Amino acid sequence: MWNIVGGLLVASLIFSIQWIRKKFSCWKFKQVFGNDTDEFFIVFPSYNSPSSNTVFPKPHLKVPRPKVSATTHLSTINSNASTRGISYLSYAIGSCSPSLAQVRSDIDLDQQMDVSFIAVGGLNNCKSVDVLENSSNVFLEFGKGGIQSKSSSASVANIKGNTDYGLIIKINPDIKPNRTWLCVAGLGEWGTSGASWWLSRHWTEIYKHANSTFAHV
Repeated sequence: MWNIVGGLLVASLIFSIQWIRKKFSCWKFKQVFGNDTDEFFIVFPSYNSPSSNTVFPKPHLKVPRPKVSATTHLSTINSNASTRGISYLSYAIGSCSPSLAQVRSDIDLDQQMDVSFIAVGGLNNCKSVDVLENSSNVFLEFGKGGIQSKSSSASVANIKGNTDYGLIIKINPDIKPNRTWLCVAGLGEWGTSGASWWLSRHWTEIYKHANSTFAHV
């Protein structure tokens, strides 16, 4: 009987420690992503489709297919880089938040300011522009040929060779200081998705060094 009681006490202690560690991890997560991640949006940039009848060829298919025309009717399309970024961030938010983040296009949320979100993409995303142009962003902006300091206009990162760069910005906007706005963007094909991946995997590193608002390149 005492062995059973002892086993139950040990199991309860292990469960309590794991529960406390989980709660503390989620608390640290909210210090980076904001306190209202229970109603949080991941915003991707949408693009107009080239035409109402667009043919998308599949040149890399190795299995023979019937020779038929494949057409689809699209009003907007999304980039592969944004899709990668969304998948990284959705997983991170879902692992530390009781509810999943809602994925919306920048057109859907263009006029909504009283929301918390993370915008994937740079000047091609309306909500990223909201972050970059807000007066609370005293950190970074896109300039000629790269990323520069918003206060001094000094260059922080420029496109050189095959090197891609990404940035992460978090602000509490002046118009809605109780909300959290984040932006992940980049230079080059892998800049945006790379910044999204880094934030989703290494947000604890940001927690160690950042204040309530921050910027990271």
